[in-house]
Amino acid sequence: MTLKRFGLFRTKPPKGFDYQPLYYSEEKERKQEILRRLENNPEDIETKKEKHRVQVQRNWSRLKTNRPSGASSPVMLIMIIAILFLLTWYILFS
Repeated sequence: MTLKRFGLFRTKPPKGFDYQPLYYSEEKERKQEILRRLENNPEDIETKKEKHRVQVQRNWSRLKTNRPSGASSPVMLIMIIAILFLLTWYILFS
């Protein structure tokens, strides 16, 4: 009887594992906030898609207008080659 009272041969049950990680994901939080807003206002998705499409079209057209035209590029190349040829001719034969 004395052995049972002291618990000599009795093993304790293992302690439970109750770990709560202290990790905060800002990206996950941002995604959840966006999803929450979109669930409340589904027509907002279409307007954002339309705005994005218009913005991409504007940027694309701006890139097209800023590029030099195809006709001036070969002319400029021919002029540079001619100038280099004349400089080489002048250096070698003068």
